[in-house]
Amino acid sequence: MLVEGTRGDAYDAGELRRRQVVIGAEGAPIERSRFVPPPPEELPEGVSKWEQWVHSDAETHLLVRVCLGHYRFETLHPFSDGNGRLGRLIVALQLIEGGALRYPLLNIAEWLEQRKDEYQNNLLKLSTDGDFSSWIRFFASGVNAAAEASLARIDRLLDVRQSLLDRIRAAGSRGGIGLRIVEELIGYPIIDVPYIANRYNVSFQAANQAVARLEALGILRELKERKQKRRIFYAPDVLRGLAGYKGELD
Repeated sequence: MLVEGTRGDAYDAGELRRRQVVIGAEGAPIERSRFVPPPPEELPEGVSKWEQWVHSDAETHLLVRVCLGHYRFETLHPFSDGNGRLGRLIVALQLIEGGALRYPLLNIAEWLEQRKDEYQNNLLKLSTDGDFSSWIRFFASGVNAAAEASLARIDRLLDVRQSLLDRIRAAGSRGGIGLRIVEELIGYPIIDVPYIANRYNVSFQAANQAVARLEALGILRELKERKQKRRIFYAPDVLRGLAGYKGELD
């Protein structure tokens, strides 16, 4: 699912790779590679040991397990493509399994992308020098920064939700489908009329009228695309809240 529709959507998508891969400049020979992951014949045992360790080492602090679990997964590089995306997803899943998160609201990808060279250098340094402290310090800082960013985003979205509810109530709505839509917009900021009709079990006409009313109030805005086959609407205030952006959306 992670690589569907991308260049990684190949014959072995979703399966342990059956070919040798290298990390380095595209097209460069293996001798000039930055890192060479294990050969494919070692992956079944390697991934099995990684999985057992992730689930069994309860004595180590959860955050340290997350840091080392990520390093071990990326070092194995078990798939032909999508290892980075899956590795970042596993961070959230480990925190959920460990009881630190209830929902996968922590996304470390943005923080790592801004420090891509430092991230790769620390991974390599641990492999070559066994410098666990530097790696754990680096990655734990990323988890902390991502957690703080997630909290700030949640606070913004809750403020947006309350503001939109105040706006629709001030316009005279005390119930009905429009209010129900607004209550959930922070979870579904891009919608269309059939989706509304299906989600709230109302007629197409009722859903269309509710969307039109929210559009008139500026809560929803139609997405203008030439090749679009149906009318799609988005909540600009919610999207601004997600991005932490205060300006106007096109």
